[in-house]
Amino acid sequence: MIGLFTGTFDPVHLGHMALVRAALREGGLDEMWLLVNADPAHKIDVMAYEHRLAMAELAVRDEPGVRVVDYRESHTYAGFRAFMAAWPREQFVFVVGMDVMAGIDRWDDIKSVVLDTAFLVAQRPSVGDEVAALRQRLGRVGDLLDAREFEFDAYNMASSRRIRELLRAGEQSEWLDARVAEYISHHSLYL
Repeated sequence: MIGLFTGTFDPVHLGHMALVRAALREGGLDEMWLLVNADPAHKIDVMAYEHRLAMAELAVRDEPGVRVVDYRESHTYAGFRAFMAAWPREQFVFVVGMDVMAGIDRWDDIKSVVLDTAFLVAQRPSVGDEVAALRQRLGRVGDLLDAREFEFDAYNMASSRRIRELLRAGEQSEWLDARVAEYISHHSLYL
């Protein structure tokens, strides 16, 4: 089984990588694929895709079973269906945080999402069981939701937004992999 972890990764940080390792271990995954969202509709002032992709590739360089897939298509349900159709022999599970999982009932065509998608959900111990609440909101469709949870609390303070703020202030962030930090410095990103 392959875990798909999608995001803006602006920039990718140690919290992302801790989640990747935890999902591999706790979810019994064979591999984890990172998909950098080329054009996130819900974000503004995002670093160029090529830089975010390069930073993600640096971050996974020494991570066994982890790779970055250059997928520039829309990160919508239709886009992911096309992605999965391109890999018909693979079985995928979407790796998401509880914050994402708690809001999937607002996604388009939620019934198809539930019927066609499996989720591996990072659950922080201090957060309530949003999966149970989601199942209840979805009614009968919720009974079909394939969502396995695993506990994850590492790097809970890591935030791409906070890292960008630190870098703009001329400070370094302890949440960045050294190779990613060097890439950012070399290309004068986030100034």
